[in-house]
Amino acid sequence: MDSLVIQPNYARPSVPGDICILLESDDPAEIDAVQQRQAGLQQVYAGNAVLPVHQTCQRLEVRSSQALEGLIKRLHAFCERVPVSLPTLTAAALTPLYSGYRQGYILKWDTQDIKELATDEHQRRFAAALEQAIQGEGITMLYPAGWVSTLITALEGISPPEQDEPRLLDQTYPLFTPRLLSVSRLVQKPVGNASIKTAIGYQLLAKIPLKTNGHR
Repeated sequence: MDSLVIQPNYARPSVPGDICILLESDDPAEIDAVQQRQAGLQQVYAGNAVLPVHQTCQRLEVRSSQALEGLIKRLHAFCERVPVSLPTLTAAALTPLYSGYRQGYILKWDTQDIKELATDEHQRRFAAALEQAIQGEGITMLYPAGWVSTLITALEGISPPEQDEPRLLDQTYPLFTPRLLSVSRLVQKPVGNASIKTAIGYQLLAKIPLKTNGHR
C-alpha cells in the first residue's frame, strides 16, 4: 500500500497572514445537511460550528502581493482543467483535538477509514497537480508534498474531552463533494466565546469552481 502522510510536519505554527487553499461544496442541499450535522454535534460537544465546512489542501507563506496575485492566476488556470474528479468525503469517526493556534479544543470529522488506513487515489493525484500549480517565486508550502488531509473541522471551542481519541461512528455518513477551490487568508477575529482564547477567521480572496477536463 502506498505510504500516506496523515499528520503533516508543520514548518511552523499557523499565523495570521498565512494563505489557505481549501475545498468546499457548492451544493445548497449538501451544505444544509452538513450544517444540520454540526448542530447535532453541538448538542453533545457544545462549541461553535466552523463555516464553511472545508477540506484543507495546503497552507502557504506568500511573501509579496505580486506572489499572491500570480498564485491566484495559476489557481484559476488549474481549476479550468482539473485532472480528476474528487470523491465525496464521508465521515467515519469523530476526533477531538487541542488547537494551539486557537488555544482550545476543536472537533474534527475523520474521513479516513481508520481500520484500513487508506485514502482515495484521486485525492493523491489532485494534491500532486495542485502542488505543481502552487509553485512560484515568493511562495513556501507549509505542509509536506504529498500530504492529503483526512480531517474536516466541524466545531471549535468545544468542551474539553475526557480523552483525545477518535471515536468511530456507528454509521458513516457523507459530508460533501469538493467542487469549489477557495483561497483564504488567516486573520484574527473578535473573540465571542470565552472558551476560545485566540479566535481565527478567514478573509476570502477567491472562490473558483473546479472543472474536470474543462467541464463541470
